[in-house]
Amino acid sequence: MTRQQYYGLVVAILIAIQLASANLASAESTETEISRLVPLPRKIAIVPPSPDLPKEIAAFSGRWEGFWEANNLPTILIVEEINLREAKVIHAWGKAVYFPADYERSKVKVIGKEIQFTTKGCQFKFIIDEDLKTIRGTRQCPGGGISSSITMKKIE
Repeated sequence: MTRQQYYGLVVAILIAIQLASANLASAESTETEISRLVPLPRKIAIVPPSPDLPKEIAAFSGRWEGFWEANNLPTILIVEEINLREAKVIHAWGKAVYFPADYERSKVKVIGKEIQFTTKGCQFKFIIDEDLKTIRGTRQCPGGGISSSITMKKIE
């Protein structure tokens, strides 16, 4: 086998692996424009909220997608569990000029009708609209970081 044939075979195998993992991911979740740009963990477990939870808080449960206005950064917020005081979320983002695409899973605060958390030095706040299918968020980054706003739609 020549060196060129070997490299061709390696490239073909890598492409096959990437296609197989993309097919597996899309089988587990809804494929959208943003989901192709933003990495997510393999295991996502959305626990239905308690029926006693106010609808404005319970509606946060699930998957939300949008683009930050300041830098058009694709973002996914998945609320896996929520109660009156805290939520378990996955906050995921696409590649930007100064940092790679990535995600974080964490426990965050529920304050009133808002979800709030701080990550990588930036403070995030999300509040749900009256339609319960849209959330609006802000990102405040001190020290010269990009502050922005976002409107996210629920992905069913």
